[in-house]
This record gives sequence, C-alpha cells and structure tokens, in this order.
Amino acid sequence: MRNVLMSEKSVPQQYEEASLEKSDGADSATAASVHESVLDQFKLSPGDMIQLQTLGVGQPERYQTKVIGILPPVSVMVATPKIHGKVLFVRESQQFLVRCFIGRDAVAYRSRVLKSNLSPFAYLHLEYPESVQSMRIRTSARAAVDIVASIETSQGKLSARMVDLSGGGARVLCGNAGIGQDELIRLAFRVNPSGIDVLLKLQARVKAIHASDNDTAYGLQFENLSAQDKLYLTNMVYQNLLKDNL
Repeated sequence: MRNVLMSEKSVPQQYEEASLEKSDGADSATAASVHESVLDQFKLSPGDMIQLQTLGVGQPERYQTKVIGILPPVSVMVATPKIHGKVLFVRESQQFLVRCFIGRDAVAYRSRVLKSNLSPFAYLHLEYPESVQSMRIRTSARAAVDIVASIETSQGKLSARMVDLSGGGARVLCGNAGIGQDELIRLAFRVNPSGIDVLLKLQARVKAIHASDNDTAYGLQFENLSAQDKLYLTNMVYQNLLKDNL
C-alpha cells in the first residue's frame, strides 16, 4: 500500500514542532528508530501526497499538496497548495519541512523553494534533499491523540476524550459512565483528512476498563468497519505518528 489518504495512495494533518527529531513524548509502543537516508531509495512518485510545513518565526502552517515530478538531484516539483480554492502565495527561497508517507515509511526533510511558477498552472520547484530522515511504521501502529469524542450507549450520550488510536480500536477517557465490560457502544469523533472534515460514527465494544479518581479509561475494539472507515483511521494514525516521531 503506497501512502494512505483518501484513496489507496496516501498520507497524511495536525503536526507539531518543526523538528525532524523524535519527540520525548513518543509512544514507546509505536515509536520506531529514525534513520538518515536518501530520498532516492523511497521511490517518491508523481501523484504522491506530501505535507509542507512552514519554518521560521510564528505559528507553523501546514499544507497538503501533490507531487507532480521529480528530477534528482535538482528538484521535486509539487502543485502549489490552495486555501479555500485560492492559490497560496509562496515566495522563492521560502523554507519548508516536507513530510510524506511512501509505502510503510514516514519520510521528512527540510527544503526550500527554488522557483515558484504560475504558468501554465501554479507549481513549485522544491530543492531536492541531500538526505532525509525516515521511520518504518509498524502494521499495528498506535498513536497518541487528543480528540474530543462522544459515546452513545443504551442510556444516552456521554462526552469523552480519545487519547489513543489505532486502526482497530481506541482508548477513551470518560467520567464514571457506568459502561460495562463487553458492552457495545457507538463512538463519534471528527477527523480531517486532506482538509476535509469528516464525522466518524463507529461501532465499538468495550474490552478493558481502568478507573481512576478523575476519569475512567475504556479500551475499545472497533467492529464492522467499512473500507472507507479503515482508510480514515489509518490516515489519522499515520499523521499523528509523523507528528510525534519526525
């Protein structure tokens, strides 16, 4: 499977600091070693999705765009990102942190804009990197998240917070809701793949319960997922692993 977004091609939204290094808070159960390598070995191809994150002062901005050409060792050509249908203004020499998924590998590197063109369409020449940092993503990867959610039971709806997510389940925090072991519930939360806001309503079964003074943690296992739901979940997990590790 090559990259994971809205189709079987992929990738990643919410990424944090502009550091390429693994964060101190990375989940030890999912974190993998970060390696320095070269982009050539990952076979980046036209049509692959990448994320551009601004570097420098101020709050970093993040944009999704598509690769349209590669010319090693000179440049990677990408479509100029759009915001609300309008082409983003990008100046030459502007620096970005580039992130993408290629197969099962998360890749990140720093680059700068060599040339910004508007004709015959808006596209950028990004400087081809001398080296990249990469991380192999485990098939059973889980990611730490912080997502507002709601739980629907036979007794009604409850507010919750999702703190852990995988393609097959999640861990959510909720007040003492009286939810029982093996109970079937419905979990609702929003994801934002490629800038599109999507509300997921997933059937889940309670597999573990851990009570504390403030909250109760529920380990959930998703059931009867559609192919599209699986794609949204995989995308969400991968983009948060990128945030935490590269």
